[in-house]
Amino acid sequence: MIIVDPPLRRSDVARIVIGASGVALILAGIVMAIVAIPPERYASVVVWALAAIVIHDGLVAPLVVAVALIGRRTAQRIGTTAAAVARSALVAAACCTLIAVPGIVVRALGPRNETIHTVDYVVVLSACWVVAIGIAVGAVIAGAMRARHARTM
Repeated sequence: MIIVDPPLRRSDVARIVIGASGVALILAGIVMAIVAIPPERYASVVVWALAAIVIHDGLVAPLVVAVALIGRRTAQRIGTTAAAVARSALVAAACCTLIAVPGIVVRALGPRNETIHTVDYVVVLSACWVVAIGIAVGAVIAGAMRARHARTM
């Protein structure tokens, strides 16, 4: 029996479960990649993964921080919940952009296998951004209305 002193809080247990689940999913992904991807394609997968990390850490994350800093006054006015919803929608769209860009490039170059890249990624990505911006604008409007209502009461 393992005795933990001080006892773990619910949030600690949740973090441990989430972390263990993440590690399990990473291991499952590695096993699936080893089984499904031919060894001669490993180099291109590594290049893609490194490019995704570089683009995420070098472009998406700084852009998100910049937008958050620019929108800080708005976030203070509309409340933390509305600001979190708006930020989450925009970050999700940015991540979708990161995922869709290779597909856009492949379709522009002409896919080697016509059955793999059947989706028009530009249309899907455009729809994703329209929805994300709509959610963000809706959250800002709802937060502003709630803040105005709270001031008048």
